[in-house]
Amino acid sequence: MRKQVYLLCVVLVVAGMAVSAQAQAKATGTGSETHYLSGFLGGSKDGSKSGFTFGALYEYRLEEMFGIGGLIEQAEGDFDDTLLGVPFFIHPYEGLRFVVAPGLEFNGSTDFFLRTGVGYDFEVGSGWVLTPKVSVDWVDRDETIVYGLNIGRRF
Repeated sequence: MRKQVYLLCVVLVVAGMAVSAQAQAKATGTGSETHYLSGFLGGSKDGSKSGFTFGALYEYRLEEMFGIGGLIEQAEGDFDDTLLGVPFFIHPYEGLRFVVAPGLEFNGSTDFFLRTGVGYDFEVGSGWVLTPKVSVDWVDRDETIVYGLNIGRRF
């Protein structure tokens, strides 16, 4: 139950940040497509363990090449992990996206994790973006591969 409360709080904070930022951008006439909010569907694999993974991701583009944001993910199946992280994004070329994200993993205990990953943004019309991605999470010397698809919107 405690993880679900954390999950709900983070989703509400990220959604509030996105709505506030969009209102500010409209009021000032700036900030065109500097925000990205998406849902994530995919899987996690660590040795013989595997499971369904879902979550949410927010990015604020500081400039064309760099961004910062927040992420929350829940891994099910052989896992029972909730991850909260602060991703740093690098966009070196067109839709290519690299991420480094430190954060916390909750699974009965609280552990530090570090994520590195890569994805590619495919524009599908009017601000909508599909981003297939793969990441590696390091927690206590274990490596977990996380793969899937972000479905999001830039505003």
